[in-house]
Parts: sequence; structure tokens; C-alpha cells
Amino acid sequence: MILLWFYYDINLVTDYRNFFKNKVMKSLTLLTAILFAGSLLFSTNLVSAQDPDQDPEEKQEDPFDDDPFFQTPLQDFLQYEEYERRAREADSLITSKRRIDFPPRDITGPSAYPGPADLYPNIPLALRYNRVDGLFLGIRTRPLHWSPDRGRIMKMYGSIGYGFQSRDWQYSIGVERLFGYNQNVKFGLLYRNLLVTDDMWRTAPVENSLSAFFAGYDFLDYYNVEGIQPYMVVRTGPFFEHTLAFKSEDHFSTVRKTRYSLFGPRGNMRPNPGIDEGHIQRFMWTTGFHTGGFVWDERFSLSGEIRAELGDLTWLDSDFAYNRYEAEVRTDYILDPSAVLRLRARGGSSTGVMPVQRNFALGGISTLRARPYKSLQGSDMLLINTELHLSSRHRRERPYVEGFNIDWSEFLLYVFLDAGWINDPDVPNTVFMEGFNEFDIDNIKTDLGVGVSLPIDRMSALRFELAWPTEDFSDGPAFWVRFNPTF
Repeated sequence: MILLWFYYDINLVTDYRNFFKNKVMKSLTLLTAILFAGSLLFSTNLVSAQDPDQDPEEKQEDPFDDDPFFQTPLQDFLQYEEYERRAREADSLITSKRRIDFPPRDITGPSAYPGPADLYPNIPLALRYNRVDGLFLGIRTRPLHWSPDRGRIMKMYGSIGYGFQSRDWQYSIGVERLFGYNQNVKFGLLYRNLLVTDDMWRTAPVENSLSAFFAGYDFLDYYNVEGIQPYMVVRTGPFFEHTLAFKSEDHFSTVRKTRYSLFGPRGNMRPNPGIDEGHIQRFMWTTGFHTGGFVWDERFSLSGEIRAELGDLTWLDSDFAYNRYEAEVRTDYILDPSAVLRLRARGGSSTGVMPVQRNFALGGISTLRARPYKSLQGSDMLLINTELHLSSRHRRERPYVEGFNIDWSEFLLYVFLDAGWINDPDVPNTVFMEGFNEFDIDNIKTDLGVGVSLPIDRMSALRFELAWPTEDFSDGPAFWVRFNPTF
């Protein structure tokens, strides 16, 4: 819906360009802060139904279990108990999304913390491999969970590790505390000096490490950041989370330090591109809706996020003045017990001159799968991925075998269509969605493909995909081997 609005309201946005001038953009951050402060007061004073004198030992594991304002209407409207029943019974091949990385995901990619994942280090593995670090070994502790462990409402967390090819120590340290009788508000502070990527939504840490080490295909682009971020996360219901953070960081380029892979030729390990270095300050706001993979009305599931990155404020001490907006929606519609239609719609726009590492880019893995990696770049973007999955069975008829064991009798076939558009990057936007004035149906790039998914175990699957650009089938398909679904 958000992405359709992007398209049909282009003329309306053009007529109101003057409304989005600097005065409004300068006040947007202040308005966001006020809204979150209101969310905090609303969450702690109006929503909380728990007696402040209640014994902490009697608290429910989920702080929203006994909330009469949110939980009861949501159970009635969203059939929460029915969600849980369907989730327990969803062991059919058609409803399970087998992957080698963390099952939850958000707009940033697979994450153990969908919603506020953008706050935390986005290459979380203590053991990983890429073309910048080479082999990386480290240790880490997790941030504070929403359900307090033995009454703990404040926790320090962090990570430290060493890259053997970059010869560099990387580390982060943070602290978080829960607030409110329902403990649905979290404040935190994080300092980090890490290698990061903005491409984790295309693949995931484990899959990318395996691909880089065994075949020499590293699909992420990296740069170093050092800085601090205070943040707040508000949970206004079992499915909704809102995040507000202020990031003050220095960004540095880094280069490829190794070409080694076990089986792939050295030429597979492409160079790591440079970035626009400098000091960047901006506010980050994200609102996410996550149902944990549960299914609505027997057939339909929905999750998504809206994210704003606000850096075009005159009082910020930043080398780049830009605003960046992005939204993603993911849906599943079960056609019958052995067929499901999956869709991911993602769109973005920006104003000002963004550093190159924050440009929108399409092409390659998980985007336009028949195109070269990041072959399309610009300041406005639209992407739609559609997949039709057809299972060979309604549900499993025998238990899983432990270990790596491909089950050829319970395969899954799927066809997919990728459609994407990006505007001309040469002229930066001065107004939100200005680049969509260039949108034309004829300029949409589309790829068509087919894939097969073979279960390995209860959680994982091996996927093979072929993808062709629809304007030219003569050059042959792009071939993909994946351990994670596209979305």
C-alpha cells in the first residue's frame, strides 16, 4: 500500500513541494522526539495495568500478557491464540521458511532483534569470514531482553574480536535499562568501533561467510564506523516496536585484504568499494510490525517497517546533509496446504546529497536476481519480489534425520518475478519523492526465474535458482545457490 501510494501520488507531492522545504524538515526531528515522549508517557501511565505494588515474582514472562488495553483487543482482532496454534502446527514444507541464519527479519535483514536491529552491530557473528577481515574471531554478549531474566532490568552488553587479515581489533560496549510497570520502554547507550555493512538485507552473516570462504563470493560491501548512539525503544503492544536513536559517527573506507577461498578462483573475490568518508550525525526512527511468522485468517501473514534517517538539520555537526526514507512490507498468502504466494515490496526516497554508502542500489542477490550486483543506483527506489511456492507434500510424514541430510522426496518448487526501478542518480532530490517524477512503467526492470528448495533438516534448506532478464533471454540465466530465502 505504501509503495502504491509512492506511485499514484507523485503529482500531489510535486504540487506541494514548497511544503517540504527546510523549515519543515528542521522541525521534523523535534516532532518525532515529542511523539516518542508521548509514547513513553502513554506506555507507562495509560497502558500499564499492573499494580506497582505487585510482587515482581508474580510477573508474567511477557509483559503484555495481562494488559487489558492492548492484549485483549489484539487477541480478538488478530486471533492471537489462534496464531500460536497455527505456529505450532506449521511444520508443513509450505509454511516453514527454512534458513541457516536467524529466522526473524526486518528491514535491515535477518536479525535476532527484529525492529530495533539497526541499533546493534549488524555483523554479529563471533566467527565469520569476509574479504576485509579474512577470518574473524570474537566474543559478544546480547542486549537486554524484553522479558527480564530473574528481575534484571539493566544490563551491559558488547563485543570484541580480531580480524586476522585486517589486523584490526573491533569492539562495542553498551548499556540498556527497562522502564515502566509493563517494562515496555528501553533506554540505551552504545559506543562502537566496528566493520559494518548496509547490505545485510540482501543476504545474512552465516550464508555470506560460507559463500565467501568456499566459493569466493562475498556479497556485502563494508566500511568502518566509530561513534556513539543514545537510543530509546518503545513497545506499544506485542507486535509493535518504535525506535528513536541519535547517531554521531565517523565513517572510514576499507579495502579488500584477502582473495582466498577454498574452491573458488581468486577473481571471484571482488574489491571492496570506497565510501564518502567523514563525520555523520543523524536521527534514526523506525516503526515495525512483527507477528513472529504467525498466519492471519488461516491464510494471510503480514510484517513490515517504516524507517527515516534525518540528517539535513542545520544544527547538526555533520559533513553530509541528507534525509533518507525507506519502507518494506512482507506478506504470505496460503493458496492451499501445498501452495503459498509470497511478496516483498520495498521502496525508498531521499533528499540532499547522500554519502555513496547510503545510496539505494538494486541488482544481484535478493533484488533483481538476473542483473549484476548493484548495477542500478540512485536516490529513489522501488522493488517488488513475488514468489509462488509449490510443495510436493502437504506436510511431513516421517521425522527429520539429524545432521546434513537432503530429503529429495519433500522438495519445493517455486517461480519468481523480480521488478525494480531506480531514478537517475545525477541530480539529488531537493524534495521528498522528487525522483519519482521520473517513474515510468517502461523503465521498470523485471527478471523471471525458477528455483527448487531441498530440506536439509528441520531448520535449513538448500536452494538452487535460475533467473533471466525478461528483455533478453538469449544470454542464459544467472545461477544462484542459497541457504536463506530471498525474504
